[in-house]
Amino acid sequence: MSRSRILCVTDSLHSGSSQSQLVEIALFLCQIGYDVEFMVYKPDDSYEYDL
Repeated sequence: MSRSRILCVTDSLHSGSSQSQLVEIALFLCQIGYDVEFMVYKPDDSYEYDL
């Protein structure tokens, strides 16, 4: 059975509230079996370690 894949598109992963929420959602989805990837179009890697 193939795992579902999700692509999250955001401007950056700096430590703002919406980025924090997106990271928390992505981590939860990974825990329940989804493959989650990020596409970022402004470089800022505050959450890179968490992901």
